Amino acid sequence: MTCLAELFNDIGASVFGPVLPVFYKALGATPFEYGMIEGISSFFGMIGATPAGEVSDRVGRKKLYYLGHIIMGILRFSWGLVTSFWVLLPLRFLYRFGMAIRYVARDALLAESSTQETRGTTYAAYELADCVGSFIGPFVPMLAIAYVGQSVDSIRLLFFLAAVPNLASVLLIVFLGTETIANKRLSKDRTSLSRKIKVIGQN
Repeated sequence: MTCLAELFNDIGASVFGPVLPVFYKALGATPFEYGMIEGISSFFGMIGATPAGEVSDRVGRKKLYYLGHIIMGILRFSWGLVTSFWVLLPLRFLYRFGMAIRYVARDALLAESSTQETRGTTYAAYELADCVGSFIGPFVPMLAIAYVGQSVDSIRLLFFLAAVPNLASVLLIVFLGTETIANKRLSKDRTSLSRKIKVIGQN
């Protein structure tokens, strides 16, 4: 389920990637200002997420994973409401922060949802989902720009659309969950114990 959620998330992430520089330019940003905002937000977003691993161990990996997805979805939608490129600096910082804490929690969940024998296969499945999402996503802005053009309003619409796959990924992990090996073993042990008690009762 984690892989499927990542597939939808990567589709949304790949939608806005190709048009983000165009959006900066439409808002009046120079190439230097665009690079500065992206560089600062990326650096401090990753630095701010450095203790995320310890936090995920304390509060729970699923909670941090949910939080990362929710932050990214809200911010993708909010970019369509921006009227000044400087406002994108804190928004991009928070987005990178959400992305970083999601990475930490996701890797931990992938490790928990596999055994030592299947860990390589689990990570390979995730990478496949990641590649498929990154491949599908850019076709959305390509088609939209071909038919609508590169106006600011059309780019804003793309940002709103980019939040939809992210919402789908959040709904997947909230309602269907991410089962871990520990939970599977606990469920198996409970079933086995229930059967033993039933046999004893019959005897």
